[in-house]
Amino acid sequence: MGSPPRTDDEIRTLVAAAASELATDEYSLLSWLGRRAFRELAARYEDLVSGYRSTRALLGDLDTVIHREVERLYPEAHSPRFAIEERAGQLLVHYASDRGLVAFAIGMIHGAAAHFGEEFTIERVDDGRDPTSACLRLTPVAVEQPGDSWRPAA
Repeated sequence: MGSPPRTDDEIRTLVAAAASELATDEYSLLSWLGRRAFRELAARYEDLVSGYRSTRALLGDLDTVIHREVERLYPEAHSPRFAIEERAGQLLVHYASDRGLVAFAIGMIHGAAAHFGEEFTIERVDDGRDPTSACLRLTPVAVEQPGDSWRPAA
C-alpha cells in the first residue's frame, strides 16, 4: 500500500501479461497474489491486524474498520464491500466490487486464514456470471495441531 492504486485497465493488463509469462491462468495468479498480499499487509499493518483472533472476526470488520482505514489513507481507493452471514457452522461472504477481483478476494481470505492458523474450503455459490459480485461459502477445515494426532501405542 505504499504506492497509489493503479487503474483497473493497468491491473487487468499486468495480470494478463504476468499470467501469460508464468503459463498460468489469471484466476490462479490473482488468488496467489491475494494470499501474498494479505501476508504483506499483516506484516506492514500489524497493529491493525493484531486486534483480531480469527478470520471471521477480521471479515466482519472489513467494511467498518479496515476498508475505512484504507480509504482514509488512499481517498481514491475503490475498496470492495463485504457482508458476512453465519449459517450452520459456515460463513457466507457476499463480495461486491466494480473491479471484479473475486479471485484476489478469495486469495486474501485464504491468506487471512493462514495467518490465524485456520483453513477453509471456499466455494462460490452464486451463478458466477457477474464478475462484480459473488457469494462465497467458507467451510472450516480441521487443522491438525501438534500433539493432536492419534498414534497407536508402541
